[in-house]
Amino acid sequence: MSGVLNLVSVGPGTSDLIVPRAREALANSEVIVGYELYLRWIAPWLEGKEIYTPPLTQERERALLAIEKARGGARVALISSGDIGIYAMAALAFEEMREDDTYAVNVVPGITAANACASLLGSPLSHDFATLSLSNLMCPWEWIEHRARHIAAADLACVLYNVQSNARVEGVYRILEICWSTNRPRRCAG
Repeated sequence: MSGVLNLVSVGPGTSDLIVPRAREALANSEVIVGYELYLRWIAPWLEGKEIYTPPLTQERERALLAIEKARGGARVALISSGDIGIYAMAALAFEEMREDDTYAVNVVPGITAANACASLLGSPLSHDFATLSLSNLMCPWEWIEHRARHIAAADLACVLYNVQSNARVEGVYRILEICWSTNRPRRCAG
């Protein structure tokens, strides 16, 4: 029997924002792989499951473990917060898959932090907007600043992800300065 790899989005942190397709994928999975914090949000669907929780910063290891279990024939749910396809685990999982893999893959979309936060503010994303991750783990900081300049020059609303970490405390202030200096009102010479 061939396995199943469910790439499951569990939303921004509360069980009421977990979409029905995610609940169904969790119920139908026998193996759960995810960061321990996220498992608190899905506790009602974990009973009787084989659970693996490699710690934060071991994202690739989580993806590899989930793939290994699916290759072995298990029905697996790889868990990610928000939407698994946006700054999350789906990209790593797809990078590690092989052409000869025979397990089924299901990507279960979810509610992103951008959507959830925007709803608290009213409707700030009603027109064109951009998202920008400030994580420099997979992208040099110079690229992040370059992208921020373009977003600011385009006068787009911007959602910032991965704003701070222990190693990256000041970056958000640099990005805010870039946005402010790019869009600061200028006086016309007359």
